Amino acid sequence: TPVWFVSDGRRLFALTDLHSPKVWRIKHNPHVLVAPCRVNGKLRAEPIAGRAEVLTATADLERVQKLLLARYKLTYRLVMLGYRLGRKLRGRPSVADGAVLVITP
Repeated sequence: TPVWFVSDGRRLFALTDLHSPKVWRIKHNPHVLVAPCRVNGKLRAEPIAGRAEVLTATADLERVQKLLLARYKLTYRLVMLGYRLGRKLRGRPSVADGAVLVITP
């Protein structure tokens, strides 16, 4: 599943909903495949193996959120606005319980 990510040079970080299928799968099997892809999900390179973990501390969530805003700027803000509006229209809280996915290749 495509996600927005940032890197510290050693690891990849992404935000997702704590209750998403991604989190459930990682908790049951931390072995993942990662690859760069286009917006439509088409792979741009061969996947590589990695190990994922899920973090839920507020400090981790805030740190990754700031990194994503710095990398994607206005585009990320607009996508997140649409996400929040969609959740509100479906009667869900405007912001989901968050989780940070940390992937080490």
